[in-house]
Amino acid sequence: MLITAPIAAPPADAPVVTSFLVALVISLVFWPVVAFASTAAHEGAHALTASMFGGTVSRITIKRGAVGKTNWKSSDAAAFVARLAGYLGPSVFGLAGALLLVRGHVTAVLWLSVVLLFAALVLAATWFTRLVIVTIGALIVFVLKTTGATQETFFAYTWVWFLLLAGFGHVIWHKSDAADYADLRKDTYVPVGIWYGLYWILTLAGLVTGGAIMFGVVHVW
Repeated sequence: MLITAPIAAPPADAPVVTSFLVALVISLVFWPVVAFASTAAHEGAHALTASMFGGTVSRITIKRGAVGKTNWKSSDAAAFVARLAGYLGPSVFGLAGALLLVRGHVTAVLWLSVVLLFAALVLAATWFTRLVIVTIGALIVFVLKTTGATQETFFAYTWVWFLLLAGFGHVIWHKSDAADYADLRKDTYVPVGIWYGLYWILTLAGLVTGGAIMFGVVHVW
């Protein structure tokens, strides 16, 4: 549950503000490039959710233009949940990272990201998909292996902020013409615009909640 009573703030050396500003600048200025990381999280959420609900994932594809597709076989109910998870993926991963960071598990955030990227790499269908995933993973491993605790912490906070920002930015960037919206409309008969608005609200809420967690305003037991 969420508790808004005052709690202990993050460690004094936790670069919450600075890392947010860096992640924001990266997201705004370099979005055409870093959007591939958001797409990887989006497709990874499809794949992870489909697998969790008993589906079989066959391939993940990321294309130029930072668009992607995940192929899986599952029951209709599981397929619906997996489709629903895509646009929530970056935000959910960011929230999980925020929870780990405020508990001091900096290295765990980065290694868990590497593990999830490796799982996606196994399912990568094209050389371009592999290039995107390997590039992201290599950057994280480089930080883990070559930097000290201070730099690693700063990078981890920046990475989590980026995921939270990218969750919201990914929805805005793809607007309401993406294939996921059309599939969800077919599943539920709910208009595409409603789905777009729902993701807009949920990913913005994820950004605000993740920030509140890292700033020590909100504590989740």
